[in-house]
Amino acid sequence: MLVIENLEKTYAARGGGQPVHALRGVNCTVKQGDFFALLGPSGCGKTTMLQSIAGLETPTGGKIRIGDKTVFNSDKSIYVPTSQRMLGMVFQSYAIWPHMTVFDNVAFPLVHGRHKAPREEVRKRVMLALERVKLADFAQRLAPHLSGGQQQRVALARAIVHEPRLLLLDEPLSNLDARLRDTMREDLRNLVKSLGITTVFVTHDQVEAMGMADQVAVLHGGSIVQIGAPEEIYFRPRTAFAANFVGRSNTLPGRVTSVERVGGQNLLRFQTAIGEICSSVASDVEAGSEGLCIIRPQAFSPVPDRTATEECANAIGGVLSARSFLGDTVEAQLTVRDTPLRIVLNSYDTVMTGSEMRFSVPFDRCVIVPAER
Repeated sequence: MLVIENLEKTYAARGGGQPVHALRGVNCTVKQGDFFALLGPSGCGKTTMLQSIAGLETPTGGKIRIGDKTVFNSDKSIYVPTSQRMLGMVFQSYAIWPHMTVFDNVAFPLVHGRHKAPREEVRKRVMLALERVKLADFAQRLAPHLSGGQQQRVALARAIVHEPRLLLLDEPLSNLDARLRDTMREDLRNLVKSLGITTVFVTHDQVEAMGMADQVAVLHGGSIVQIGAPEEIYFRPRTAFAANFVGRSNTLPGRVTSVERVGGQNLLRFQTAIGEICSSVASDVEAGSEGLCIIRPQAFSPVPDRTATEECANAIGGVLSARSFLGDTVEAQLTVRDTPLRIVLNSYDTVMTGSEMRFSVPFDRCVIVPAER
């Protein structure tokens, strides 16, 4: 288990500039065996956070605990060196030594590490690690003679060979081509989950985070704006930033007109430029406050001609002003009262540019979040 409390990191000002607050009071807990993603754009603090966990950066303040051992505590001046934190790491560049064989690369932590292992144990553990990443037959091959995906698996084998308490991955798939990245994403998750190693990985790719992680932490400006399962982050974003960074969304500014109790749940009425939108999703906004309505492009359902618009939840009508056929789906733009909305349709639906269309959006697919400041 990993516990981070009120973690701060400030870089000193340089050349007359202002100090850089890379981390601002970050708190999170990663459960034992979880695959945990740090997701965010460049400069949001995710790499600084990973390096602080690894001991490669010294935070300005806060606490870090790995398992039952505190490895950093600014109040008590505790700092445990990287070599004593029992970590496995895979860097973005893989850091494979080109003059060594695959076997020697993987054996390095056991041969030159703090706790050197006997020769027979080294061989046994290295071959077991290579078998787990499906590279046992490549043990004597020189590292430069491997493909990108094979080098990535060598780096992973080296990271797990000494059975770490925590595995840290710094954008491990970014150097692979798109097709190989899809394959390795599934292989990497299956391997880590089979070993039961708690894993934290950094990525700016939302597909990687959503497809691999048990929990995702979305970072912005040095702070965590939301932590949750991929489905929760996608369907229940708490901020406009989280909604727009994780997937695509329509963002409609407006004002809460009322919060009513209907059928055992709160129904929030929200006035926008395209009309009133109702939401049944729990929200931090109150009646009279300004906010943003988040609607995913996939949330729209076409309304058949025979269905009265009044019978539909959040009935929205407009002109289909643009469409793109993408095979699996049709991406289109619906213009409603001069406001463009992005929608995703079934590729078998017959839709023509310029036609008038009506859609329904269920109350639980509309999320109201506080207005950005």
